[in-house]
Amino acid sequence: MTVAHIMQMVYPLQLECLHEENSWLLFQSYAFHGWKHDQQLDFEQLRRRIAKKCDGLPLALKVIGGFLRNEFKEQTWKDVLNNNLWDPKEIILSTLRISYNHLPSYLKPCFLYASLFPKDCYFEKPELIRMWIDQGYIQLTERKSLLEDISLEYFEDLVRRSLFQLFKYDIFVLHDMVHDLAQSITRNEICSSLDFYELKNIPKNAKHIFITDVMVDHILPLGNIRTLYIHRLYSKISFSHLGCLRVLRFHNPDFECSYEFIDSIGYLQQLFYLSIYASVIHMT
Repeated sequence: MTVAHIMQMVYPLQLECLHEENSWLLFQSYAFHGWKHDQQLDFEQLRRRIAKKCDGLPLALKVIGGFLRNEFKEQTWKDVLNNNLWDPKEIILSTLRISYNHLPSYLKPCFLYASLFPKDCYFEKPELIRMWIDQGYIQLTERKSLLEDISLEYFEDLVRRSLFQLFKYDIFVLHDMVHDLAQSITRNEICSSLDFYELKNIPKNAKHIFITDVMVDHILPLGNIRTLYIHRLYSKISFSHLGCLRVLRFHNPDFECSYEFIDSIGYLQQLFYLSIYASVIHMT
């Protein structure tokens, strides 16, 4: 009681859902962004009915609104309104599934790949864009000749759809429920925030792995790993058997790099282009 008195504890604040009018306004700000007034009038009744299905939940309103922003066909709006994925008990998951199902095929792997970063782990726009390119997710078009320009368009599209949330300039995060959806779709191909004991039970179909808060002194026996993101490691690791690796990133300011380690990396780079992101290392 003394501690509680010192800390001046208060009752938790219970956030309520948005009222109906505020729900319409929030949905409108996302769905009709950039639309002309006469265009909005044609979708007025559909807007109100779809917004009502979101039950006043801001994330649901933003996700569905962001998806419909570039949809000018009335039938698409009707398909969303009558979609059989709507579940009154899981409104947010319903809207996320509907939004994901309507993603263009080229955006789906880019969105799912972002779930490599653990929950509440921020990621930088330039870093993720570079990793997309390294994975081969970005294809040149007649309109754009630079992979970086195309990747930037993909990224901004996912932000407009509220699947990526801005934390601060060029730094983003996935909402917990968005992360859950992505992980459920990848079915263990993307493993994030693994600890030492979980490393022993990595699924055989894992392709992208994020390892955090452990000292890794051995590499995984799986040869189909394409992304290896490690926070700390020992220099005796060899990567020469990871013939599918495309992205290797590790953070360790005190990492002492052996020549054997460099040789194993050099062997991989002779086979294909491998992006390596590392903090300052010291040769031993």
